[in-house]
Amino acid sequence: MKREVEYRGIKLVVEGTYVPEEPMVMYYPDGSGYPGSSEDYEIEGVFVEGIDIYDIFDNKQLDDIRDLVLESMYDEREMYEEDL
Repeated sequence: MKREVEYRGIKLVVEGTYVPEEPMVMYYPDGSGYPGSSEDYEIEGVFVEGIDIYDIFDNKQLDDIRDLVLESMYDEREMYEEDL
């Protein structure tokens, strides 16, 4: 899945895999449970004008970019729900 975001004034095309949220399960029939997990976006490439610049970012910067992608997806869902 590709998303466009702006990071530090630069328009990026971010390619990756979206992992949806998994809800918590208090108890399974065997008495165990599952804590759930939040949504995530696994970045596979970061492009500027078709050139992959993923390797120039450190982990903190990639986390910031991932957060921008998730935020843009959340904003898009909100706009869609308002139109319903």
